[in-house]
Amino acid sequence: RNVELLDIYKKYHTKGFEIYQVSLDTKEESWKSAISFDQLPWINVIDQDGRSSYYARIYNVKTLPTSFLINPKGEIVMVNPTKGQMVSTFDYALK
Repeated sequence: RNVELLDIYKKYHTKGFEIYQVSLDTKEESWKSAISFDQLPWINVIDQDGRSSYYARIYNVKTLPTSFLINPKGEIVMVNPTKGQMVSTFDYALK
């Protein structure tokens, strides 16, 4: 999933697209290694409460990864969008 996001990030980041990735890893070292291995340039944070995280519950995260497309107003536009859905949404919104 991160490989697909890298392509989208490179294409749209200069136009205001940002990724805020929350890991539910319970081991900080594993999380840091994954970020380093994938060379992720976006914001990465960790909630070490894992799957029992308060935030995972209030956002109804049932599977990992779960993705939310959020507009500039802070509204959730899509849950688990495909790469194609994101690209077509951005291309439409940025005309």
